Amino acid sequence: MKTLYHPLSREAINQQSIVLRNSEDRAFAMLEFCTERYGDSLSEKTFLDIGPCYGYFLNEFSKHCAEVKGIENGAYEWKTIQIFYPNIIDSVEKADFTKRIDYIEQYDIVALMSIMHLLIMDDEERAVEMLKKVDNRTKDIMFFDMAQEGEDRYYKDMEGWNEETIQSWLLDNTTFDVCQPLMKDKDPLFGRTLFACYRN
Repeated sequence: MKTLYHPLSREAINQQSIVLRNSEDRAFAMLEFCTERYGDSLSEKTFLDIGPCYGYFLNEFSKHCAEVKGIENGAYEWKTIQIFYPNIIDSVEKADFTKRIDYIEQYDIVALMSIMHLLIMDDEERAVEMLKKVDNRTKDIMFFDMAQEGEDRYYKDMEGWNEETIQSWLLDNTTFDVCQPLMKDKDPLFGRTLFACYRN
């Protein structure tokens, strides 16, 4: 039995595989938001996923955007993208985004998901620095989620980090005017809020 972070072709691995994060609900919410904002011009937009893991969101956005790019440093994750999403592997750079971020061009839509809490737990000042750099690389929308209080694995480390405090933190440390909660996932171990951050 395998534990998967994002959905893949479960039949190709093991019909009993456990998928920790549904992700389909977040992809739907993100694409619905983009469609409402851009209409038909979504097909002209570019999408960057920082830490795409298995490449699920990259694959979904590749169906709608002119260009997608991912930056992934994990060897297992990168290999998984090669196997399951060969159509986008040429769009994925194997690199540490904290070192690569200064050299990345701007993208219309950026996903920074399930990463920032790891930097916060290590060094919040450094996390803010990285957030500002991602903000600078975002032309329009940044989709964001991270661990929140109440998650068993981060219970003490993320105490005080809830939907309201994360929203305030994002607005205080970026140039975005709006940080809109889109949904709260129903994954049993998570329950994280997905935000769409943008400028009016």
